[in-house]
Amino acid sequence: MEHQLVRIINILQKLNPLCQNVITKDEIEECIENIGDFRMLMKELDELLERLESRNEFDRDEIEKDLFELHRILTTLEWHFSEVGEINEKILKHF
Repeated sequence: MEHQLVRIINILQKLNPLCQNVITKDEIEECIENIGDFRMLMKELDELLERLESRNEFDRDEIEKDLFELHRILTTLEWHFSEVGEINEKILKHF
């Protein structure tokens, strides 16, 4: 998914001049910087899923802790997609 986000950002960056540069350089740079955070988040998600899948004992406290962590990761992923979606909307409105 990281690769696809990079491709989307690159495409939007190419389209930006056709829309009177509605997206600022800072916005694009922030999106690019966020890719590193996204990469780390996906690694955390993989580790968490592996831990949940390989669990042989079901300690309620540990599972609850992991489920809260899963929630944190999912909401942060939503935020990353939302940020790129907002840039897409700006481009679309001015295209």
